[in-house]
Amino acid sequence: MAISRICERRVVKLVESPEKREKLSLAYTGGSMYAYHGTPNSIPHHILSLGAVTHSERGSFGSGFYLADYFAAIEYANDGDVHAFWVERGKLFQAEASYEVGEQFDLETAALPLISALFSVPLYEAAELFRRWSCCDGLLGDEIKQQVKRLGFDGVWLDYGLDDCFEAVVYDSQITQYLKTIQP
Repeated sequence: MAISRICERRVVKLVESPEKREKLSLAYTGGSMYAYHGTPNSIPHHILSLGAVTHSERGSFGSGFYLADYFAAIEYANDGDVHAFWVERGKLFQAEASYEVGEQFDLETAALPLISALFSVPLYEAAELFRRWSCCDGLLGDEIKQQVKRLGFDGVWLDYGLDDCFEAVVYDSQITQYLKTIQP
């Protein structure tokens, strides 16, 4: 399920429970932040604490280790585990994520603003790059990662513009620190 769709559904829930929102929403401290990884699979704590995380070869924003806000991680976990991480946000390329932009080009993706910003191209060119790179599955591979690394960053941080709704894709486990596993 697309993260922005998850965000749209949960905005109503957050308004109904502001104390929960205050406790679990995105937290920034000195360029760092909490981020969460939801998975239906059980990952041993000692593996996570060593930084041995599984990177996706293809994903909505390319290859890497995917993290998100707490509520999106719960959705991805699908009754599985949610793992909390501390991430050095200052080492992440920051961009907007928007399905609405993708829909303007008949694409089901939130990656066009990121592609446009990374490659300094207008959105229509970003749409063409996305079509070329995603083939038929709607997912991206190493194209994003290679450009982000060329620019000197260790991942991307994507803002959906919806009440602390974000996603991060990390390439270097040195900028993350495993904190704990949460049973939602």
